[in-house]
Amino acid sequence: MSGIDVRSGQVRVSGVTVKLSNTGKVLFPDDGITTGELIEYYGSVADYMLPYLRDHPIVMARFPDGISKQRIFQKNPAD
Repeated sequence: MSGIDVRSGQVRVSGVTVKLSNTGKVLFPDDGITTGELIEYYGSVADYMLPYLRDHPIVMARFPDGISKQRIFQKNPAD
């Protein structure tokens, strides 16, 4: 899964095309890390990380308005 390039506005994962939005949104202001950079990072580590996550429940903490704003927990996101 390495080599994800968010500039195209989409990524293809396991035969599914996922449309990306707000890839320039800064998630971590102190470091200037954007959504797009985080997606590219996850793509670069996915082959190593995903085997450890397989068959484990998922809880995702989301910060839709930025890391300093309210957190939302999303349990068992849909496939």
